[in-house]
Amino acid sequence: MEAASTSIDGNRRGVIRAALDWVTRYPMLVVLVLLAVASEIVYPGFFSWGNLQNLASQNAAVGVVAVGMTLVIIAGGFDLSVGAGAAMGAVFYADQSGNMALPLALLLTLLVGAGFGAINAFFISRVGVNSFITTLATTSVFTGIALIYSNSDTVIADAANFDFLGAGDIAGIPVPLIVLVAAFVIGELVLKLSVFGHKLFAVGGNPEASRLAGLRVDLLKASTFIIIGVLATFAGAMLASRVGIGQATFGATIPLDAIAVVIIGGTSLFGGEGSVWRTAVGLAILAIVNNLFNRMALDESAQLVAKGLIVLFAVAVETRFRRN
Repeated sequence: MEAASTSIDGNRRGVIRAALDWVTRYPMLVVLVLLAVASEIVYPGFFSWGNLQNLASQNAAVGVVAVGMTLVIIAGGFDLSVGAGAAMGAVFYADQSGNMALPLALLLTLLVGAGFGAINAFFISRVGVNSFITTLATTSVFTGIALIYSNSDTVIADAANFDFLGAGDIAGIPVPLIVLVAAFVIGELVLKLSVFGHKLFAVGGNPEASRLAGLRVDLLKASTFIIIGVLATFAGAMLASRVGIGQATFGATIPLDAIAVVIIGGTSLFGGEGSVWRTAVGLAILAIVNNLFNRMALDESAQLVAKGLIVLFAVAVETRFRRN
């Protein structure tokens, strides 16, 4: 009997130890579950299909940019210019939609984003300017270009079906939700299953060792800025499609939100570690928090303070667990 009791106690300790280990490895999943349960208790109906669709649609643009930001940060970079890229995508797509078929207008918009990303990539990879400084500077440049292009005015889109990308649906499923899920799935597959993704982890983890191993470190980092440039203008096109206009002021909060989502999800700011599925968790947490703030009618300035504190908390948690 004593041996059986000892065995049971040992099993219990093993289960507890495994549970604690899981919580330590995935603390933000625990936070997500607690937030979701609290939201349902405070505001019944949170888990309704309609509310979940709305949450996904409202945060799709940030989520798409966050996928690109995950790649950039894993490779050891940083991009603050995504908000300006989204603004340019919004005004350009809204303007060109009246001149040509929507798919072609979208394609040209993405090419503009690739061009913006290539500018960042050139100064970061070829000239050797720090990515933080480069994208801080190009934020001003890209915003100025968007203002010049739109004459500092609202671009009204009147093309038929212009709202499809940002507010349409396919078989009853919102297009933004489809786009968001596709972006997360493709991003995770690229990171975990492709040679390109494995190289990004290597470059972010130890760029010098990667260079000595024969990897083209500069080219790999540059590619992430081009990718996020494309995704930022795509996000801007989604925003314009949703409201029917394009403005150079769109996307002002996207950089903070996208970075917050990636960090909250657990991707390391030091590079070389992270995943897109973790970013999806971060997006879900931020979406729930925003939803709660809106239902509480919390002032926008207070929301900014809260978001900043959440990012600080997430970084502190990551740093603490990394040291341990």
